[in-house]
Amino acid sequence: MASKSSLKYIFHHVFLPPKLPNQEDGRTEHDAVLTQILREELQNFHDAFSSHQNSQFKRVIEMVNGMLAGEDDTNTPTSKVIKNLETMKTQDICAMHIEKQTAGIIIRRFSAEYSFETFELSPKNEDLMTTTGRLRRYFPGPAVAVPQSRVKERAFKEVLLHCIESLVRETPIIVHPHTTKQGTAEPEIRDTIDPTLVTKAFTQTRLSY
Repeated sequence: MASKSSLKYIFHHVFLPPKLPNQEDGRTEHDAVLTQILREELQNFHDAFSSHQNSQFKRVIEMVNGMLAGEDDTNTPTSKVIKNLETMKTQDICAMHIEKQTAGIIIRRFSAEYSFETFELSPKNEDLMTTTGRLRRYFPGPAVAVPQSRVKERAFKEVLLHCIESLVRETPIIVHPHTTKQGTAEPEIRDTIDPTLVTKAFTQTRLSY
C-alpha cells in the first residue's frame, strides 16, 4: 500500500491539479512507488485482454520491471543496461530515465539490430508559456539502428557504458538555460535543462558505428 505522501506526489505529477507544491517534493523517494503502481496496473490490463494481445503488454511490463531495482539488486542503472543488451531477446525493450538531462532512452532489439531511441521529458518554459491551447509533443524522438554484431563488441559496450554513466552523473553547464543579469550571463535554474546531449550527441555517437 502506497503511503499518503507517495499518493500525494502521484496526484500532483499525474493529474496536475491547479495548485502545486512549487518545490521539490521527494521525487527520488516516490518515483519508485509510481513505477510500481504502473507495473501493477499494466499487469491488470494485461490479464483483462485476450491471449493474442498479451505478448505486447508482456513486453511493456518487462520493460517497466527493468526500471525497478529489487532489494538485492547491486547493479547500477548503467551496468543494468549493458547486462540487458546481453540478455535481450528479439522484440524486448529496455528503457532508461536520464534525469540529469531531462531525457529518456529506449533500446529495442530486433532480429538483426538494436534500435536506440531518445526523447526529451520536459518541455522548455518558453514553449509552455507561449503555446495557445495544447502543447503537442511526439514520442520517441531521434532513433538510430546499430547491427547486433557491433553491439556485442566489447569496445562498443565500454563506450556506451562510459557515455551513459557521464549523462546520468552530471549536468554540464553548457546545457543549462542562461539569463542575463546586470550584463552577465548566468544559469537559469528555474528553466528546463536542454536534453541535446541525449537527443543529439548520444544519437550522433551511435550513428558513428
